[in-house]
Amino acid sequence: MHVSDPTDLKRMMARLSDGDRSAFAPSVRALWQPTLRLCSSMLKNEADAHDAAQLAMEKVLARASDYDTSRPAMPWALAIAAWECRTIMRKRGRRREVSEEAAEEPIDSGNEEALIQRNLTRAALDAMGQLSDAGPGRRSF
Repeated sequence: MHVSDPTDLKRMMARLSDGDRSAFAPSVRALWQPTLRLCSSMLKNEADAHDAAQLAMEKVLARASDYDTSRPAMPWALAIAAWECRTIMRKRGRRREVSEEAAEEPIDSGNEEALIQRNLTRAALDAMGQLSDAGPGRRSF
């Protein structure tokens, strides 16, 4: 079974949601790279991105029974990863830790939610390979 196919991933996640823990490793293999790309795009810090991706994989396992098998698995897993990234960003903000790239971008505190949404959209498109080399029909942010 080639788990990078969305249908196969959905089947593996359905097995995992039914309690088949042997489906976790193949699911993680299929989810890891897109999840790590999303986290890297959002956090701009390799260590934080790996931490968020690992936490997301833990949550995928812990919440497998919540997975709706009638829906695609990848967006569900990436939403969990995005949540972990936002949690790390909030913690970073509380500690006033800011990466050099983030420090260069001015943040309007009144529009913080819009900035987070824009960064999340950009990271999701990047994770799906649709942001780089924006051409006809592709959005560039």
